[in-house]
Amino acid sequence: MIKLILFLIISIILTGCNVSYNLNINEYLEVEELIISLEDNDALEQEGINKYTRVEYILNVLNQTGELISYNKETIYNKATSGVRVRRNFNNINDYKETSTINKEIFANFNIVENNQKITISAITNPVTQNIGDNLINVDVINIKIPYANIKHNADIVNNNIYTWYLVNNQPRNINITYATNSKYRGNRILDNILNNIWLYLFAIIICSLIGGVVLWFANEKRRNNSL
Repeated sequence: MIKLILFLIISIILTGCNVSYNLNINEYLEVEELIISLEDNDALEQEGINKYTRVEYILNVLNQTGELISYNKETIYNKATSGVRVRRNFNNINDYKETSTINKEIFANFNIVENNQKITISAITNPVTQNIGDNLINVDVINIKIPYANIKHNADIVNNNIYTWYLVNNQPRNINITYATNSKYRGNRILDNILNNIWLYLFAIIICSLIGGVVLWFANEKRRNNSL
């Protein structure tokens, strides 16, 4: 039944579908579980499908699913895509592990180890797919966002503090990430320092330019007087 829950989001989507599974952990170690399923509007139009009718139907199905009663459901209408957003908040990562009705279908094995202000998340993804006629639809991206300094990870790409794993050809993936809860993520510290102090730097440049201009003026005046 839980496997059906996950694919209620995408089981009636046949064209241009993209599904991402997201874990967003904030500085208080609270967790937001977020699934976003989007379809390409042009692909829907080519199929003669009204995007508003499609999304509202999906939302209605989700709202009638008892196992998703604790999840918030929202519609998404962008210029290029449309779809649904399903989310739920948890008190902490252990609360998420124990009470999420979706994560067990995403992960075959999800472990958390806390030691000396370090948290390690290790997991193996399940083959999460749904056959619809000749179409194979699957969750193809897993994102984990953390507000703390990363110690190690095996993500495919990192964008600021968002770690991304791509699921290719429905193959299981090992996911590992360790972060320190006593050290917040600072991003690009050099760039942040420049941006946070930009007015100070501009002021210093102006003062230096003025001083330099005055020195040059006195030097030119002295040179001119000496030539007389």
